Amino acid sequence: MDDRLQNAPVGVLEVSPDGTVTEINEGAQSLIGSTGSTVGVPLPEVFPRSVEDSLLIAIEGDSITETSFEEYYPDLDRWLDVSIVATDEGVTVYLQDVTDRRRYERSIEQLRI
Repeated sequence: MDDRLQNAPVGVLEVSPDGTVTEINEGAQSLIGSTGSTVGVPLPEVFPRSVEDSLLIAIEGDSITETSFEEYYPDLDRWLDVSIVATDEGVTVYLQDVTDRRRYERSIEQLRI
């Protein structure tokens, strides 16, 4: 992972075609609650489960589905904005915590009811 991604203000994971984490920056480690080395570990063992499991569905099988979504991760008690981009080496996953915005939007909706 180059220095720009390593120091990016978002979480970044690089995953091989077989679903193994090859690189992870500090932002991603912090967002997913990873404390140990995750390089060489299958993504499903590193990344927490979400309500819909959209990340794991997008990267399973022989083809990668490039997509972006926001999803709730109960084990983390947070909403993450996840973007999946196919690369020559596999896939890059970009993460951003959007919990505060989602909670604010929910509060506004409840006030309107």
